[in-house]
Amino acid sequence: MMKHRTLWYSPSDCEVEHSWARSQRYGLNRHLEPKKVMNNLELKKHLEFYETFIAAFLKAIKKISTYIYDKYLFFLTDPNGLLLSLCTTDKDKNELSSKL
Repeated sequence: MMKHRTLWYSPSDCEVEHSWARSQRYGLNRHLEPKKVMNNLELKKHLEFYETFIAAFLKAIKKISTYIYDKYLFFLTDPNGLLLSLCTTDKDKNELSSKL
């Protein structure tokens, strides 16, 4: 582990911190309020619009997941923070789906 500021982080914690900084540079705002609730048809059209990105995301996660030896959870969102897809370790899928 390495010391960063006054807290202790594992290497994976630093990766999360870097990911958050990147997200902020790209304009992600953590105080963003949902603009509206989508009905089924609107959501379907929205997901179809991002279909190529979702497929690329899933393909990339499938490739890199063989190198990850710990639990993981990846989210793909649109610029407004709407969840488009997520990937997690197989052993965590049941736990996650029971909480949704």
